[in-house]
Amino acid sequence: MRKHLLAALAAISMTSLGLMAAPAASANASVAAACDNNFIGGPNNSSGSLQAQSGAVWHKGPGANYCTIPSQSGLAYVWCYTTSSSGNFWYLARDSNTSQLGWIWAAYVNSTSGSINHC
Repeated sequence: MRKHLLAALAAISMTSLGLMAAPAASANASVAAACDNNFIGGPNNSSGSLQAQSGAVWHKGPGANYCTIPSQSGLAYVWCYTTSSSGNFWYLARDSNTSQLGWIWAAYVNSTSGSINHC
């Protein structure tokens, strides 16, 4: 038991001095924990569409603190819109090619058409 205690103390000391590298799984978990990975949905109460800028970043919720989702194509069908806690305008939309649902910040939207309602 004493050997295990000494080994654990040595590992803690080496880690705190930066002499041991953190395992890759721990490093990846830290990165993943940096964003909110919960998906925030909303009602499909609109009949509008939007044209997103090329390379626009889509998120799992209405805010930059939510994790990103894979890039979508330009055309998407809008379900609804909301304003984030920081006052930014976000659309919940479904990609026309992949059917992936996600949130896009209005600054990344080139144009909208049709009826778009609040979530």
